[in-house]
Amino acid sequence: MTLSFATEPPVYDRAAVEAARLVTAARSRLLATGVVTLEMLAEGRNTTVAAARQWHKRARSAGRVLTVTHDGRVHLPTFQFDRAFDLRDDVADVVATLHDVGLDDWAAWRWLTAGNGWIDGRSPLEAIDGRDTDVVVRALAGLSAQADGADEIQSLPAA
Repeated sequence: MTLSFATEPPVYDRAAVEAARLVTAARSRLLATGVVTLEMLAEGRNTTVAAARQWHKRARSAGRVLTVTHDGRVHLPTFQFDRAFDLRDDVADVVATLHDVGLDDWAAWRWLTAGNGWIDGRSPLEAIDGRDTDVVVRALAGLSAQADGADEIQSLPAA
C-alpha cells in the first residue's frame, strides 16, 4: 500500500490570515500580563529546575495548572501562584474545571482574565481574588452548558 501526501501548502484567504494575526496578538497580550518559566519557578521556590519540571508534570497531569508554550519555552501565568510560588488552590480548582469543559490553556487563560457577562463584566480572576466564588461557579456552569448543554457545575471543591 502506498500513501501519497499532498505537497501543496494549504490555501489561506485573507480571513484566515487575519484570524491568525488576531490570535497571535491576543497571545502576546496575555504573555505580557506576567509569566514565569520553569527556571524562574525553580529559582523562586529555591529548588532545582528538575524538581520544578517534576512538579509541573504532576500538576499538569492533574489539569490544575495553566501552561503555554511560546517560542519553544514553557510559560506559566503568575496569577495562579502565591508569593512563595505555590499553586493557588482557588485558581487551580477553576483551571481544572476549565480543562474538564474542554478549553485549552490559552483559552482558559483568556476566560479567567477577560470580562465575563455572568460576573457583571468582571473577570473570573477578579471575582476569585474578591472571594466571590459563587459568581465564578455560575459562570463556569454557563460555560459548561454552552460546551455540551448537559453538565452543570454545582460548586468548586473546598480548598
